[in-house]
Amino acid sequence: MRRGQIAISFLLPLISVLPGYVYGQGDELSGDFCVDLYGEHYRCLTFHGDGRFEYREGASLGDSYHGRGVFYLRDSILILDHNGSPPKLSSHALCSYWVNSKDSVTLNFEILDMDRGTIGGANIFVPQTGEGILADPDGKASWQLQKSRGDPQLVVSYIGYDPCQFYINKEYNYHIKVFLGRSGTGVPIRDQIDTMKISERGRDHFKVKLENGKMVLWKRSD
Repeated sequence: MRRGQIAISFLLPLISVLPGYVYGQGDELSGDFCVDLYGEHYRCLTFHGDGRFEYREGASLGDSYHGRGVFYLRDSILILDHNGSPPKLSSHALCSYWVNSKDSVTLNFEILDMDRGTIGGANIFVPQTGEGILADPDGKASWQLQKSRGDPQLVVSYIGYDPCQFYINKEYNYHIKVFLGRSGTGVPIRDQIDTMKISERGRDHFKVKLENGKMVLWKRSD
């Protein structure tokens, strides 16, 4: 599959000029198709009858890339318009802070997922020293650090989520809301149009010819 960087604005004129392109011919191309890759790696396309598609590429730890949108088919040309992939939300921290005149810094944490659900048992630690605490079952924690340790870097992590890393200023106390994003969800493909030239198509497969002349076989997997 070639990831062409054609402007999306070009697609509509293309279709109007070539009326033979059919928006999502689900009766001709539908279901799950994958490319046989080495080991535990995968590359898969799912075509839906209403003209939508989904793309996934990755390995055992999850998707590396994913996309979705609408597909157009005319004869041997298949166009994938990645116009429906939502952006990825990265793990991040929102900090409220105020001046602190004491010899230690007070940190209050609230650990949440991207849907604002609590993450109990999350790890909160300083990688330079290895010191850390765990969030309680409600995703909350309180911690005091000595100012003499400088401006520390903090890491918040939990299994199945991307860690969040940030620094704090030792002259302030903090209330910190940490939002963790799921790991293994991959990077979305957006605002991109891919074009495939199909050299052979059957009920359970189709072959794509790449620019270098190599043939890639997509086999039905559902």
